[in-house]
Amino acid sequence: MKITSTRFGDIELPDDVLIHFEKGLLGLEESTTSLVLLEQEDSPYYWLQSADDPDVAFVVTDPWLFWPDYDLLIPDEVEKELDLKDPEEVEIMVLVSVRPVEDSEYPEVTANLLGPLVVNSRTRHGCQLVLDDSEYSTRTQMAA
Repeated sequence: MKITSTRFGDIELPDDVLIHFEKGLLGLEESTTSLVLLEQEDSPYYWLQSADDPDVAFVVTDPWLFWPDYDLLIPDEVEKELDLKDPEEVEIMVLVSVRPVEDSEYPEVTANLLGPLVVNSRTRHGCQLVLDDSEYSTRTQMAA
């Protein structure tokens, strides 16, 4: 399979690396149903590149690398929807945003702990959760 990315050019990948988000990601439902996770060498960050839209890519990371006490309960209906049978097949990622800060050479880097991505590594299906009644934020400051 070949996908095109405005950030990375044309990328040849095996077909089995696609992650299917049936409902897409919040706010970008049409362009985020098929994504691929691209590793960044020696980095805790990954790119989640849309296979459908070359302009759409997100920075993601494992939340426990930055917040060891991150507490997440996957609802039963999501476990059923994603056919999760074993805790070992669950992958959790959070979206990372980098925004310029006026009068600063350093950007603001935040993570969306309120809307984590849950992926079944066996079936390659995923969804974005919205954690109701949570202390987490969509813009949790990352350590400098």
